[in-house]
Amino acid sequence: MQAIINLELNDALMHLDTDTERLSAVMHNIRRFFTRAIGEIRDVSYESPDGQVHAKTAVVTFDFHAQKNIVLQAMSQVARDFNQDCLAILFGDGEGRLVGPEADRRGGFKIERFKRPAMYELLKEAA
Repeated sequence: MQAIINLELNDALMHLDTDTERLSAVMHNIRRFFTRAIGEIRDVSYESPDGQVHAKTAVVTFDFHAQKNIVLQAMSQVARDFNQDCLAILFGDGEGRLVGPEADRRGGFKIERFKRPAMYELLKEAA
């Protein structure tokens, strides 16, 4: 099965000079758990209770053969590794979740805020 994650990049990675370096750091971390992964950095904007948010977000697609609970545990660790409250994950079967140390406080997965890889959007436009 496949899954896609959205991981906002905080100040911990902003010391790196380029999005390529930031993506490399994210991919290195994710590939500890899932070796078949590909990703990109997207500029994302959305409304939050604190106002408009503009963030760099890693959008990563990966294959897995484990049970979902194992994937959720691994992605929760990724969120902690990057000092994030949570990250969003969308499974290939359509189930979306927030995972991480503060996921419960974030109000649940919101598909309208979830970013898919740019290639998915290009394919959708072409159809």
